[in-house]
Formats: sequence, C-alpha cells, structure tokens
Amino acid sequence: MNPCTLGWYLPLLVKETGGVVQRQELDREFRRDLPDEGYIGRLAYRGLVMRGCRGLGRLDGVGISEKERKKAEELLVGILGRRGR
Repeated sequence: MNPCTLGWYLPLLVKETGGVVQRQELDREFRRDLPDEGYIGRLAYRGLVMRGCRGLGRLDGVGISEKERKKAEELLVGILGRRGR
C-alpha cells in the first residue's frame, strides 16, 4: 500500500483465491489495462529498483522476469541515456 506506487498495482484487498500464480495472473491483467503513462511509470520505477538491486526476484509482491528486466532497461536507457547507468 505504498502511496507512491498505489495506482500501478492491483489493490491488496483482493480476495486471495489461488496463491502466487493467481496473483501473477491478476497483476498481468491489471498491468495490461493501465494507460500508457501508468505502464511506463511503473516500468521505469521497477527498472530503477532492479538496477539498484540486481539480484531481486520480486518487487512489491510481483515476480520479476528476464523479459521485464530487459524491457525496463531499454526504457531507462531511452529516458536516461547510457550515462544513467
């Protein structure tokens, strides 16, 4: 319930019905429905945290895939340039 990222994730008050797999599916659907600005903000935030914590496997309760790592890094390079590393 971080107020800085509240709009980027499915509310925590969703009834748990099937463990981690179900939560990942719900997040995937929620993320797909985000407006472009929300999706980009979320990906940039997650990318910055991933840069700072290279071995991180989950962030804000959501698993991190290699595909997401790559997309986030590409976005950050586009925003910050190579010097932002």
